[in-house]
Amino acid sequence: HCNPREKEAVRLYRAVRTPRGGPWISPAELTELVWAVAETHPGLAFLKDPESAEFQRAYVEAVALRLLWALAGFGTQRVTLQSWCRSAVTEVLYQLDSETDINLARDYFSYNHFYVIWCLFWELDEDEDSRLTKADLLRYGSYSLSPRVVERIWALRRDTSSEGMGYADFVAFLLAEEDKQSAASIQCARASEPTPDRPGAGTRLGTAGARRAGTGCTCSTPTATAWSTRATCDTSSRSSSSGCSRRAARRAMRRARRPSARA
Repeated sequence: HCNPREKEAVRLYRAVRTPRGGPWISPAELTELVWAVAETHPGLAFLKDPESAEFQRAYVEAVALRLLWALAGFGTQRVTLQSWCRSAVTEVLYQLDSETDINLARDYFSYNHFYVIWCLFWELDEDEDSRLTKADLLRYGSYSLSPRVVERIWALRRDTSSEGMGYADFVAFLLAEEDKQSAASIQCARASEPTPDRPGAGTRLGTAGARRAGTGCTCSTPTATAWSTRATCDTSSRSSSSGCSRRAARRAMRRARRPSARA
């Protein structure tokens, strides 16, 4: 027998899961859920502006990845009913129904958290080709990552269809960096351990903090923690030291306004 809370969780799970997706929720179905929020929540109404289409797509992708990371863990592309019921996602979705400020739904849907991720990506992507190079990633957190740690991160990319690291893989890196002790981050660390084809992949470098489960980054600067502190802040006024500089925001907005970027 389910208690009322579990019954609601099961009902929502079945509403999100479509018959074509199998007995679990797929990443595509999570993305459809986030699109529904992005298109209907009053706190995200500004994203309906045609000039904000790039931001809207990037927001949906980041939130869907956060949900998948929290509910399924690293490397898993399906959300089971058990993991859904154990999470707070049901409560968060109900909170969205009554809360007009999207940034108060901080677990997954906060626009401010997304915006910091977005600005971090564009701060590193100096040539604005939507792909990071290893040299770009080395500049993360004021050069807090060693070349060997970057090699470990690089080996875990899911999108290898073209050169460099795309936005989705960068979001996954930040999720692992946010909480090195989370189950998903530990799974990520184990996936980078040495194998016959990658003998040095698991090398852990640096201080004791770098030896914890995770990416190995010891960065304690705001670039690594600003979006994960759960603090609501005015991202438009962040200084460059916070990783969400005005320069990065201007470049991101310029990118979003290009017709080719919205095609």
